[in-house]
Amino acid sequence: MFPVLPSIPALRGRAGPYGAAGCFFLLGGALNAAAAIIFVDSLPPPPAGQGRSYTWAVAFICAGVGALVGLILLIARNRLAERYAAYLPFLAVVLLAVPMLWSRIVTPTGAILMLWPVLYASALLTEPITWATTFAGVIVLFAGSFVDPHLGLFAYSPMIATLVLTGYVIITLQRRVHVLLAELGRQASTDPLTSLPNRRTLIDTLRREVAEHQRRGALLCVLMIDVDRFKRLNDSAGHDAGDEALRLLARILQRQTRAGDLTARFGGEEFTAILVDCAIDDAARRADQLRARIESDSRQWPRSLTVSIGVAELGPGTPDEISALITNADNALYKAKRHGRNRVEVHVPGESPGPRA
Repeated sequence: MFPVLPSIPALRGRAGPYGAAGCFFLLGGALNAAAAIIFVDSLPPPPAGQGRSYTWAVAFICAGVGALVGLILLIARNRLAERYAAYLPFLAVVLLAVPMLWSRIVTPTGAILMLWPVLYASALLTEPITWATTFAGVIVLFAGSFVDPHLGLFAYSPMIATLVLTGYVIITLQRRVHVLLAELGRQASTDPLTSLPNRRTLIDTLRREVAEHQRRGALLCVLMIDVDRFKRLNDSAGHDAGDEALRLLARILQRQTRAGDLTARFGGEEFTAILVDCAIDDAARRADQLRARIESDSRQWPRSLTVSIGVAELGPGTPDEISALITNADNALYKAKRHGRNRVEVHVPGESPGPRA
């Protein structure tokens, strides 16, 4: 029914939720124990037949259990399975509810602490758990209003409303935060002109693929793609026409990218494609097909264009550095430029780079 919200990035992993829960339980247990001492003489007398000593005993037992749980969570926060975090808000509600229902009296501390499980669930867990925790707290307060001989439902209603409103406000804020984080992440990884992945995303992907190559020897090739005589296009038709040509070119590159591969804007009129599990011969063949497709499709554009492509492979005997792989593909690209443009050249290990045209 409700979408599941991921945890805040800074608190992902087991240590964040369990560390925060440990602090909540430890501090809550201390406050409950203090409240049992501070408020016991100022509260209305308990129902007939129920001494204050029973109220104290139950309050101190629940406070002690809460503090013990907090210590365990803090000590074992890196070893506990993540799934157990979902049960902690409900355990907190139970530890808060038992003294309240046993004594038939709600203390100011108990009412305030009932917000803590909702705060914890909404900040660190999922939205369904937050609503379930809020519902559990509302049930406890409803029950307290019926068993409390001094206050009725009307007196408890502000507490119930505050509990529900707190959960709703925090969940709404969390939704906005996650939408903002998603948009910031998209902007940080995407080129604004072409909507292709940007250079940062390209380098991050190359790091992963190079590491995969080192682990299991996976084939990896890189294409460097450059628009021929792009400066002439900009000078003759204007930068708006040049930008539109790059956008149209990016659409072709997106359509021609296989699942698992990546095509990104490297900078200016230069693009880079990562071909995973692809041998150098197959990469060269696909590069030439891409070159021909761009030449053919661009004839329908306001201004046609061609591209030159350099191909390099991360294979046996080649350096594993990302910069070396990109440099090899770039050298092959400029070899294609020197040999007339609108063509594909493959990097040959040990070959001199030659002058750049």
